[in-house]
Amino acid sequence: MDKKTNHEGSSIPFRNRISRILLPKFFRGWIFKFMIDSIRHDRIRPEPGVEIYELSKEHIENLVILPTRRDLLEKMQKGSICAELGVNEAEFSKEIIEIVSPDKLHLIDLWGSERYDEKVMEDALERVKKEIESGQAEVHRGYSYDVLEEFPEASLDWVYIDTDHTYSTTIKEIEVASRKVKPNGIIAGHDYIEGTWNNWIRYGVMEAVNEFCVKNDWEMIYRTTEITTPPSFAIRKKN
Repeated sequence: MDKKTNHEGSSIPFRNRISRILLPKFFRGWIFKFMIDSIRHDRIRPEPGVEIYELSKEHIENLVILPTRRDLLEKMQKGSICAELGVNEAEFSKEIIEIVSPDKLHLIDLWGSERYDEKVMEDALERVKKEIESGQAEVHRGYSYDVLEEFPEASLDWVYIDTDHTYSTTIKEIEVASRKVKPNGIIAGHDYIEGTWNNWIRYGVMEAVNEFCVKNDWEMIYRTTEITTPPSFAIRKKN
């Protein structure tokens, strides 16, 4: 078979022949290299100027690998006082209530974007209506780090972060949460991955978590291994 034909014996597609005419080999090669370099750069750095910190053995010596974030919730203190940053439709909030049975769950979300709007908030409030009415859950609307800043120091047993996944937001949330959790309290969160290829979005969670641990002598104690949903992490101050 002629190398210029496909398996059906047809010639090279017309659009490919046109591209070869309009785009000389040099330009095609340059464009391809530019795309690959851009992908490589995005995989290395979420944002220009964000320094990369790698965890060392001392940051993972007590690390326990768990299958799912439901298993992570099983590790949280029962009857605890906790906060969820980034509630969306409160589906995970219900899991927290079901598994941890907290004395108090603070639900913090802005619900101020096109994707996470008033309708999403209404659905969330309806899902946890019983818990809100009983006082087990309390809703706070606003930017996560601003709302959390209003909490008393060392007043929470643990915090779970699942907001916009950017480095700038996540590092602020972790820094504030570190002052709001009790001694030996836990900061956990979702999306400890590089990003999402489907939406071509680079996250900054890994960079923020690692940087905070290295700079502040915290350690990672839990890490989940899901594929169908991004993995979660949990960190605490080293003893």
